[in-house]
Amino acid sequence: MSKQALSQRFASLPAELFLEIFESVCERIRASGEPPLSERVKATVKQFSAVWMADGTTLSQLRKTLARTQEQESNPLAGKLMMVVEAWSHRPVSAWYDPNAQRSDQSWRDELLDALPTEA
Repeated sequence: MSKQALSQRFASLPAELFLEIFESVCERIRASGEPPLSERVKATVKQFSAVWMADGTTLSQLRKTLARTQEQESNPLAGKLMMVVEAWSHRPVSAWYDPNAQRSDQSWRDELLDALPTEA
């Protein structure tokens, strides 16, 4: 598939469908097994239930790189995406979508806390 063809498909892809596809890819990555870690990292990982990194991005930034969507009046690929990955392996943990592109990263606190593993 050419870059132009891919850009055209992204241009008309609703954000909710993008997130569904993205989550499916993340699930396949998580199912692929644990990546190799150094002994030092393994020792550190054992001390915590989770060590994650989270970052939010505005999906309209992706739109700006796709020429076709710049010509459209509406932007189906808009809003805010929050991504959480394991700190050591960068494997995906969770992703959340909000149609409000102005949502701040700090406002995802409750979702992040709810996603943290709890020890029994």
